[in-house]
Amino acid sequence: MDIRLKNTEAYMKSFAERLVKLTKVSIGSSRSRTYKSGVISAPLNSSGSLIDSIYHKEGSDLDFSIMGNEYGDYLNEGTEGGKFPNIDALVDWIKTKPVRLRDSNGKFVTATESRIKGLAYVIGRSIKENGIKKTGFLTDIVESEFKKVSSIVNPITEDILENLDAFMISLGYTKKGDTYELKNK
Repeated sequence: MDIRLKNTEAYMKSFAERLVKLTKVSIGSSRSRTYKSGVISAPLNSSGSLIDSIYHKEGSDLDFSIMGNEYGDYLNEGTEGGKFPNIDALVDWIKTKPVRLRDSNGKFVTATESRIKGLAYVIGRSIKENGIKKTGFLTDIVESEFKKVSSIVNPITEDILENLDAFMISLGYTKKGDTYELKNK
């Protein structure tokens, strides 16, 4: 007998969709981060590629995952450093941010390709030496939303009531009229 948990599945799908929506909002919202150079209060999103990459993937048995660009994990969890990041990715980030470059006197200068690559190298060296600060943008959402998961009780109860015969038989009972008896061993 097949047990179908349609109410629980619908709840979990809705829960995953909500996590995706909240994650995208969080990436686009200002978040303060403290560095040696000072406090930055800005969204994590610069090019839009992180927001665009966020989706949920459904597995089997009510399993789901929130998926997105790998660097989203680095922003969420932070890194220890020790590894030099991809310079081309940093150059792309600088161009899409966009970053305004200054000279040693603090005056704005034209962002030439060589200056952008130089800045990417300096940023890369800092990431290698210091790592990336943890933002916790995804962890915060998941922890907050999992506190609300107790509302799954109603869909599970509905599924059990709709599939009571199948549940009881799967637990080793046989149905006798309107009652269930444990099978003899």
